[in-house]
Amino acid sequence: MKIELASSYGFCYGVKRAIEIAEEHKNSFTYGPLIHN
Repeated sequence: MKIELASSYGFCYGVKRAIEIAEEHKNSFTYGPLIHN
């Protein structure tokens, strides 16, 4: 089996932004996971 990784990978813009907002407001809570697939 050969496994190939994409040349670019990672979180999309929306996920990156959600993480940034969560880090700015450290005293907040979510009703579920911040990131899902």
